[in-house]
Amino acid sequence: MNNPNEALNQIEWEYEHLKTADMIAVWFSKGSINPIVLYELGIWINARPEIPAFLGIDPGYERTRDVQIQTQLARPDIHIVGSVSELAEQVKMYLQV
Repeated sequence: MNNPNEALNQIEWEYEHLKTADMIAVWFSKGSINPIVLYELGIWINARPEIPAFLGIDPGYERTRDVQIQTQLARPDIHIVGSVSELAEQVKMYLQV
């Protein structure tokens, strides 16, 4: 983002919504380390085991093994999937949609 105010607005919006979420789904895409997503995984998913969480990782994501290991240690209940469609299916099954 070129506008610092827009970056602030986006980060604040995500923070407020993740803080109050009663479930969270996260996707790690290839082509970036996704530092904000890594942070969100740590603070909102792995540190909050009381909420349902769903996690997907693109097969080309560079830090897949790191995410798998950290998640297995913190949240062994999470089954990590390898496609957006599988991630969506997990959420739909949880919601019984």
